[in-house]
Amino acid sequence: MKNYMSIFFILVFNVLWSQEEHFQVFPYIQQGATDRMHVLWETRIPATSEVWYGEALPDSEAANTSISVISDSLGTMHEVVLKDLKPEINYFWRVVSMAGKDTLVHSKVFSFKTGISESSDSAFMFALVGDTQKGKDEDAWERIAELIWEDRPNFVLHVGDLVSDGDSKEDWTGEFFLPARQLLSRIPMFTALGNHEHDAPDYYRYFVHPAPEYYYTFTYGNMQFFVLDTNRDVSEGSIQYNWLEKELYNSRALWKVVVHHHPPYTSEENDNGDTYKELSANGSEEVRDLVPLYERSGVDFCVFGHVHMYERTWPITGGRVNEKNGVVYINSGGGGGNLEHFAPTRTWFSLEQQSVHHYCTFAVHDSTIVFKAIDENRNVFDSNVYTKPKKNRIIPPPAPEIISGFFVFEDTVSVSLKPVDNRFQVYYTLDGTVPDTLNGIKYRKPIRLDEDTELRAVTCSPEGISGRVAKKKFIKARRKQPVKPLSEKLNSGIRYSYYEGNWKQMPDFSQIPALRTGRVSGIELQQLRPRKDYWAVKYEGFIKAEESRLYKFYTGSDDGSRLYIDDELVVDNDGDHAYLETSGAIFLEKGYHRIIIRYFESYSKEILTAGYLDNDGNKIPFLTSDFFIEETE
Repeated sequence: MKNYMSIFFILVFNVLWSQEEHFQVFPYIQQGATDRMHVLWETRIPATSEVWYGEALPDSEAANTSISVISDSLGTMHEVVLKDLKPEINYFWRVVSMAGKDTLVHSKVFSFKTGISESSDSAFMFALVGDTQKGKDEDAWERIAELIWEDRPNFVLHVGDLVSDGDSKEDWTGEFFLPARQLLSRIPMFTALGNHEHDAPDYYRYFVHPAPEYYYTFTYGNMQFFVLDTNRDVSEGSIQYNWLEKELYNSRALWKVVVHHHPPYTSEENDNGDTYKELSANGSEEVRDLVPLYERSGVDFCVFGHVHMYERTWPITGGRVNEKNGVVYINSGGGGGNLEHFAPTRTWFSLEQQSVHHYCTFAVHDSTIVFKAIDENRNVFDSNVYTKPKKNRIIPPPAPEIISGFFVFEDTVSVSLKPVDNRFQVYYTLDGTVPDTLNGIKYRKPIRLDEDTELRAVTCSPEGISGRVAKKKFIKARRKQPVKPLSEKLNSGIRYSYYEGNWKQMPDFSQIPALRTGRVSGIELQQLRPRKDYWAVKYEGFIKAEESRLYKFYTGSDDGSRLYIDDELVVDNDGDHAYLETSGAIFLEKGYHRIIIRYFESYSKEILTAGYLDNDGNKIPFLTSDFFIEETE
């Protein structure tokens, strides 16, 4: 009898093992809403997608999975949307993938609960975590994920750096998903992009968020969350900044939370200046423009990571503690990466701080939030109760949208100004002064510019409240004569000078010696055989203008880049930043023109792209046939 039982258990174990080994990523849920849920999983070979699900029933002897959503198309990455669900209801679900006539793999039964509507008075709780990439303590994320699961949150908010290397498939499947499989199969997770994700395609394969996905907003109960990608441009007037300004203005949620990766405030010892020998900026420069926006828009919490530790600030407004109307900044970067340390002297804004692996929870009911920070041993090491009046603050209107053609123009350019609400009036100036109802022109129709102009515009509400001033410089192109006629014979290629050093801005190449020089066919960085980090290159050559007209150029780089035509700076994409694209234009007369492209790499990923923009703004990357050098070179 014992032998038969042993054989039975061995057979059952082998069946389960054979099922599980077909999953590249075990089934998990995403974008939990009141009426839908996304179910995703990845198989090792192409297969069909089936999800069987059903509402939890009373007095049921087995989980109800009587409803199916089936797709016969074959693939390895599976995504099935369960629609027309009811809010605040428990559902059971399982997945099946078929290859041919035989069942390839099926999962066990999982469960989830749909979201809470804006009108509901139900209490809910969410967990906050960040920087779960693998560190020296390789099991830290697994322990944190298990603790979050034990708390049974309604959803998880992740502030970025999910993995060590977003370009590594193994980091996603083995480092992130596998240790958290139990948590992710039952609790939806909303994520922000960190610098370690590298904006990689796998991030967008594995996570489902509202378009355009790298920034988005969602509402849960009486809270609205605004998620940004601070690896991209979030400076005043940028796409994400303008979007956030409008979304915050239009929000009617009682609680507003902004989510991104980089810290506006931090007491860390050396990320923004070595505090043992110099003054620290106490925050990432690339997100500082966001702080005044948070303050005037009624943001309650800004949550982030990047720095691998925990810190909670006092409520802050205008660079001071303001317990009545301030924004609370919470750094929760202790999900798994190697821990960092605090500066030797205390900062004015810090309230609580710990260098420990951890996560946080927000328990929300109506106008009360119970906040906790919990370490990997399940000790609550920080907590607070936040309350606020239900009456929303008066928020200034967003800046008007400046709608125009390219900012560099040949003859004239037409400019329109659009307020967020047509009931609002727009005032503008063309001389760089600040507009208002007295010192400004009331906007009535499109403005036509025919010379260099600094346009500034402001929106005024019917109640007389003015918002942020939008500004944009328009430049009338000057004609550049060619340095060589097209009749002159030039060789293909471009020359380079290679340098090494640690810079945060573009170095002055005239003050440092080049380690090597040479000629290459194009601007492919790997042709230079550079070291891993901390180096720079200057490319020099000629481009051909086949006709006299306005030429638009762009660069995209991680980190900084600049493009010059005939010694004039046309594209300025300088700075220590993640991948960022910037453009410019110049009028070139027919002939050859000198081009210089400068680039520096700080650390991590190195990317340089450059080329032309067509009239529709489409990028046309430089080809090797676009570059020339003199025959004597």
